Amino acid sequence: MWQVNASALDGKPANIYILGVSHSGLPAEYDDYYVKTVLPAFDTANVLVSERAAIDQNAPACPIALPAGDASTDLLRRAREHARLKRLKLLNSFDMNKLRDSLRKAGMSEQVISDLQEANRRTAAQYADSLSESTLAFALMEIEPEADAGAHRGPIDGALAMRRPGIAFESIDTSADLVDAYCGAGTDRQLFLQGQLALFELREDAAALKVREQRANANFLASLERQVMVGLGVLPSRAFEESFICERNRKWVQRIKNKLGPEVRFYSLGLAHLLPSPFPNLSCTSLLESLRAEGMSVTLVP
Repeated sequence: MWQVNASALDGKPANIYILGVSHSGLPAEYDDYYVKTVLPAFDTANVLVSERAAIDQNAPACPIALPAGDASTDLLRRAREHARLKRLKLLNSFDMNKLRDSLRKAGMSEQVISDLQEANRRTAAQYADSLSESTLAFALMEIEPEADAGAHRGPIDGALAMRRPGIAFESIDTSADLVDAYCGAGTDRQLFLQGQLALFELREDAAALKVREQRANANFLASLERQVMVGLGVLPSRAFEESFICERNRKWVQRIKNKLGPEVRFYSLGLAHLLPSPFPNLSCTSLLESLRAEGMSVTLVP
């Protein structure tokens, strides 16, 4: 975690904490440092800021189409099927929980459950069929901690929000930012979708998922120790790094500057944005270096 002070910038005082996270809730993130340093800092904050922007289900198609052929067709078919299954699971969980007690108390027919499940199947299929390619990609990225046998406690920003349910919440991204970042990777989107599908399908294999979590945990710790990203996970190419990291970082610097003020703001942001990338010759530096370049003091909190 880093503390940012911008008191020398235009005379605007600022109290900012920026915590680097994995977005999946690795064990390394819930250590003594989290308890003794992160939580006390968060408890002083007025606003929690993360990357959780709601994705517009009607987002337009990317200007550059995926390569034509069976591979792309099959990739989108699998992505749509997984989006359908995720939505069906959500609908069934919500509606069955609501009706369970009512069925017992009112003696309602089991046919009610059967009819509702069929309606949910139709709704989930319609939902998946309506999604554009970019919204399909983000539907796959949505975290499901209860289905992730390797997750420790879920994403950090979720844990922080649950700790203080009344805290003001903002997203540093907009829906358009994320769609632009995804589409901006051009045909390398195919690699991204393949990685997301592989990760999603891995969730059915608890042993393999545990191995992946251990590797991700080790990479996270190594990144913090070396102060450079180790292991890129779902960012499969330089084009994706430019689009997902550099383009968004440039917008984030301006948004952080625009929000300078007396209130304490706590940012929970992907570690890949905060540390230098292993990809050479990128068009951007890390977010922390960009803030320093803007005249802000950025200090690692021990």
